[in-house]
Amino acid sequence: MVVDGRIVVGGGADGLRFALWDLETGAVRVFAEYDDFDVDAVGTLELPGRSLFLVSPDAEAVALWDADGSGTGERTAELNARCDRTAATGVLGQRPVLVSADEDGGPIQVWDLNDRARLVGFDWALETEEGEETLLAVGLANVGGRSRVVAAGGCGSVVLGDIESGEWGEPFAGSEPYDETDVLVDTGTANGAPIAVTCTYDPYPDADFTSVLRAWDLEAGHAVGGPVAAHEGGALGVQLTELDGRTVAVTVGCEDASVRVWALDR
Repeated sequence: MVVDGRIVVGGGADGLRFALWDLETGAVRVFAEYDDFDVDAVGTLELPGRSLFLVSPDAEAVALWDADGSGTGERTAELNARCDRTAATGVLGQRPVLVSADEDGGPIQVWDLNDRARLVGFDWALETEEGEETLLAVGLANVGGRSRVVAAGGCGSVVLGDIESGEWGEPFAGSEPYDETDVLVDTGTANGAPIAVTCTYDPYPDADFTSVLRAWDLEAGHAVGGPVAAHEGGALGVQLTELDGRTVAVTVGCEDASVRVWALDR
């Protein structure tokens, strides 16, 4: 995240407290004052005149931190939400929102960050023709002029959620079920249209585990092309970004310690 012309990095991990660093100098700008602070997820949100980090510590409420802070840290605000698995941020109308998912079987929820109140909740389980599927990763996208929750399931499904009703739509066509595993998702646009990418991963992969990367057309409601093998030994992350005017997916490998860039031709 860029703050006042400087790149600021925020993060933490299992057994580590949340902190912000100045990338150029390596100096710590702010850090959390907790004795036991395991970070499960970190997200960012850009608002007019304000940049935020959203931090989900283990078994605690989501904390909001101003990216321009310095010195010993106090939370900017707190949200009574859990997002152990994954989180997504965005703007709904004029309201900044957080989409959270709880690995303990709690609902997938959309939160108003201004009022720090829940707007809607979704069931974490998706009913499919093959049975019940756990929704493990969430995103937020504008589809057909409306903000929708995007969720990816542990068996390969991708589905859109209606924020007004709190109901899931039908799973997208083109999904190819695989043995249930963890999955990552990110959303963005390509050629002006909303898309998503998913990438399977395993926190403790076997030597023969290979992450599978897929792209999805959110307006058409189907997969784009076929699945591709992304990383042998598993992946740690996936993100959509722009490179030379072209939307690409960037994946980070676990065992192969590589970063790969994937073209997303529609």
